[in-house]
Amino acid sequence: MTQKNITCPRCGESYPVGPEHAGTSFKCAVCGATVSVPAARAEAPAASDNTADQLRVLHKDLRDIRALLVALVIVVALPWILQILFRVVL
Repeated sequence: MTQKNITCPRCGESYPVGPEHAGTSFKCAVCGATVSVPAARAEAPAASDNTADQLRVLHKDLRDIRALLVALVIVVALPWILQILFRVVL
């Protein structure tokens, strides 16, 4: 974490603050208000190669689910469609 500027919430005075002060507070030299320095955020873990494998498996599962849904629609709708066609033809 590099040095960044923290602004006093009361008067707007800006202070350069280093990473060693993360999670602390100090008094503003101009107005005397307490200025809090936010705690350092934890770094996000790097994406592993396992993530790509998980995405491939998920994609395959979604394709399988889509195929099952299409088959279900055909099975449910086919008798209804045939019934309509035979009424029109006969």
